[in-house]
Amino acid sequence: MIYRLAFVLGLLFCLVASSCNEIVVYRDFDVEFEDTNFAFDFSGSSELIIGVYHEQLFNDLSTGDPVHVINGLQGGTWVHISIRVVGMPKIGSIAVTLGDVGDVEFDIKLVRSAEGYLEAYDIPIPIPLEGEDLEQLIGQDAVLSVYYTSEEQTVSSELVVVMEKG
Repeated sequence: MIYRLAFVLGLLFCLVASSCNEIVVYRDFDVEFEDTNFAFDFSGSSELIIGVYHEQLFNDLSTGDPVHVINGLQGGTWVHISIRVVGMPKIGSIAVTLGDVGDVEFDIKLVRSAEGYLEAYDIPIPIPLEGEDLEQLIGQDAVLSVYYTSEEQTVSSELVVVMEKG
């Protein structure tokens, strides 16, 4: 019994004695970012495609398609869309209007998709209506206009969508 106790105490002493001199060093590793050259030649026609993501797949919207009005987890009411852009630089600004219902404008950096498009996965459009006004919006048509501007060039798309409760 005494031998076991001495053995356990000896092991504890070795663990404590060997670990007291260790210094933990935190280090940021160098990261190489792709696409650092922004002097691209954007030849060909520019295009903006409005869509939504459904189960990780991009679906482009056509005239008459529904957009879902949802209540946000942190408050507010929103319509979420996605865009794909070709023939334009990836850093720019976006302006979206949804009829007389809501609009948003901000600077954005688009990311390259697996299919080769530049895209923004989620563009939230705030809907400032509540109660009866919001209920009357459901089923109504609205003109969805999206403008992407970069380096003095603008590409846009516009279509009529149906507001649907999401």
